[in-house]
Amino acid sequence: MRSVRSQMGPVIGKVALTVDGTQGSAMGPGAQVVLQRGDLLLTYTVAGPQALASIVEHPEAVAHADGHRRTGVNVASFALVALRGEGVRGRALQAPCPRLRALLRAVGDAPVRG
Repeated sequence: MRSVRSQMGPVIGKVALTVDGTQGSAMGPGAQVVLQRGDLLLTYTVAGPQALASIVEHPEAVAHADGHRRTGVNVASFALVALRGEGVRGRALQAPCPRLRALLRAVGDAPVRG
């Protein structure tokens, strides 16, 4: 999807709108979503699966892939630190997310290093 006014590139995300309430997207490639943000009107166009390669193989994406990966690992690590905090860990372990529960059990009370 892309903002028409700024023309600054894609906005990546799943289309969550469905016509019949089922999972998945009822909006195919080329469909447009118009949103009002303050005095700005944004028009997004849904891209098809062929757009993925042009995004992930773009020279800028490739050039910064290691940095983005490192940033993602740091964000995930800080999230785990926050979720194992006092008063939070117990609730997090009850979340319907098996991988989160497994990660919290795996890190246990290991020391956090900056």
